[in-house]
Amino acid sequence: RARLLLLGWDQEKKISVVPAELDQLPQTIPDVPQLVEWARLGRPALSALRDIVKAAEHFAELRRRQFLPDFFLGGFFETAYTSNATDVRNPIFDDIFNFFNLAVGLGLRIELDVFHKLARLEQAEAEARVRMQQAQFATEAVSFQVYQLHTQIKGNLEKANQIERANRTARGWLASATLAYDIGLGRADELIDSFLSSAAAEADLQRTRFETQLKLVEIAQATGRLVGSRRFVTAPTE
Repeated sequence: RARLLLLGWDQEKKISVVPAELDQLPQTIPDVPQLVEWARLGRPALSALRDIVKAAEHFAELRRRQFLPDFFLGGFFETAYTSNATDVRNPIFDDIFNFFNLAVGLGLRIELDVFHKLARLEQAEAEARVRMQQAQFATEAVSFQVYQLHTQIKGNLEKANQIERANRTARGWLASATLAYDIGLGRADELIDSFLSSAAAEADLQRTRFETQLKLVEIAQATGRLVGSRRFVTAPTE
């Protein structure tokens, strides 16, 4: 239920959690333009802002079209028939028992409140410009967030690779020091130093992996791909 609250979903909806090994880090991540495009299309906030901009533009267009005249078509139709009265064919006389009347008219209406319409149009256009600026600012903010996270993740991946090499070296030193101590050729202080070095390298590696996983979650959230079976760190196959 906590996950549903964080996602803003209905409490009755079921979600599936994608399993992943925390020790496994991606070798590469998509480039910044691809991530920004995912964020632009996947972030609900940006999609909502785009809809608001479209609504404001349509409302301004509605105000603009109010300057055009209104055309309308009107007409009427009436008829009556009876067999108990003589059907009068002379157009001079009015036959109230047998008749067929049809009329069609085209009308034009022009409202002269131009100044009020201009004020409403300027207000609608200003509102549309404000919404566009808000959407642009939000897009730039998300792009900066994605770029910042991308830089941090890329740096953490490079750091993790370096620490893994150092960790392998520390484990090799520990193994040789342990073997030397077991056969009586090594010193205890060298064995302790190798153990501390290996433990420090392992702790640094796990901390870097954990921080990288947190950044991966943040960038998945920033790009709108936090939930789903597809890993955002893989290149799209569509």
